[in-house]
Amino acid sequence: MKLGTTHGNRAPHPLTVARKGRKITLRELAEMTELSVPGLSHIETMRSDPFPKTRRKIEKALGCKIDWPQVGTNGSVNGRHNP
Repeated sequence: MKLGTTHGNRAPHPLTVARKGRKITLRELAEMTELSVPGLSHIETMRSDPFPKTRRKIEKALGCKIDWPQVGTNGSVNGRHNP
């Protein structure tokens, strides 16, 4: 997925935009944060919602704040269904 493109009909996750804008791969971010590549991928594809501690690790590694979308247990994002 190229920076600025959408995944299906969704805009890319703010984490994806921040990571790619800094030219950091998922593997590099995983090493920087001591998180797993699959775990980070699940966050970027909105299949999981990270705990606050995980969010802080990611923001610290990227050097920026991220506007985290709320991922609901029913697959919704910010109150809207996420197909």
